[in-house]
Amino acid sequence: MQLIKLKFNLWKAPLLAACIFNGLLWVYTWWTYRGATDLVPLHYTIYFGPDLLDYKIKLFTYPLLGLIILGSNHLLAKIFAEERLLVYFLVVAAIIAQIILLLSEISLAVNYY
Repeated sequence: MQLIKLKFNLWKAPLLAACIFNGLLWVYTWWTYRGATDLVPLHYTIYFGPDLLDYKIKLFTYPLLGLIILGSNHLLAKIFAEERLLVYFLVVAAIIAQIILLLSEISLAVNYY
């Protein structure tokens, strides 16, 4: 009986985590979109409150930006697969970007609704 070797790259697990965070970002944005009024804040400062109001469809720019970051970092990780340290930096940067975008979306909803 021949043993099957599984080839597993260490950068795929963090990439999966980044995909999960991006999925959570899409779900949370959709949930916010359904309950939002026509005009929603897209930027919030602690000094002046909401300073950028626009139509609620533009809430999806945050998850779209996260998807672009995730896709570009994944593409660069595939191109530079030989440089392991660079690949780890790219994948961890994708995770951090997804977390920051998710937290910013949550803070917009908490401070507005």
